[in-house]
Amino acid sequence: MLTNSFAFRVSLLLTHSDPAFVQYFCMRLQKRVGERGDSVVKIMDVEEIFKDEDPSDSFINHVKGTLEMNIEDPFGRYLMLYMAISNGRQFTYLQAKECAQLLPSISEDRLKSNLEILTVTSVLRQLPAHVYEFSVPDYPSILSRLGGTDNIELLEKEIRQ
Repeated sequence: MLTNSFAFRVSLLLTHSDPAFVQYFCMRLQKRVGERGDSVVKIMDVEEIFKDEDPSDSFINHVKGTLEMNIEDPFGRYLMLYMAISNGRQFTYLQAKECAQLLPSISEDRLKSNLEILTVTSVLRQLPAHVYEFSVPDYPSILSRLGGTDNIELLEKEIRQ
């Protein structure tokens, strides 16, 4: 059993203090505990919220929707997903460029524009020496849970159209 303030601190860790993600995570916790008719958050509640993949209202689906809303270009979403699956938490500009070259018609300007959007929206952080890092360490694992290669293939089709 956890105290509610400890549960909140755990949710901050899992969401890496992203305000929208913290708010949604805590809302899901409150709903789960309320449905149980309890007022105490248990560790299993926190774990289940993070593991839940329900497409209608899970935390993971909320992250996906937020990212899709902030990154309109399908190539930006493709780049983010491809880098998360193939490189984990960090990747270089050269790796991103190689990813762009896998698809026809992706110019270097479009690559740079998408990297800038991903940085401005705080999905990525730019580090020295042309290295990019996901701002939320769990993005790669969350993105991998959102469909992996199936989602990459859908995005490739959308980009080609």
